[in-house]
Amino acid sequence: MTKTAVRYVLFLVCAAQLFFAVAFFTQLPLAVNLWPFAGTTPLTFIFSASIFAAAAASTVWAVATENYGALAGIGLDYLLILAPVSILSFTLGAGNGDVRMIAYGAACVLGALFGLWLMRWSMRHPIDATRPMPRLVRW
Repeated sequence: MTKTAVRYVLFLVCAAQLFFAVAFFTQLPLAVNLWPFAGTTPLTFIFSASIFAAAAASTVWAVATENYGALAGIGLDYLLILAPVSILSFTLGAGNGDVRMIAYGAACVLGALFGLWLMRWSMRHPIDATRPMPRLVRW
């Protein structure tokens, strides 16, 4: 995939993440009904909203500045967060036959695979380390 195509896809991903950040924060029925875990409180949804917002902020910064090498860490985050959550979801879903939990686990697997792809793709692009020295530290 070209850098331009990846850039547009990632802007769409960021838009979706920001949408879900707002949806979880305001506890829209769409977001609340997607959440498969029982026993959650309003604070759970606020915490989830903060995760979505943080993911969107870091991704949009790397994409907007065209620093594609920085996306490797973001892809690694997706992989290392979503892979264990998918295992937990599949385990809980298989234990009680909860189809929503299994579907959530499948969505997490797709997210983890996206993270793996993003990490591998972005590792081919160097991080620009040629920033000028800040005025405060110049003599």
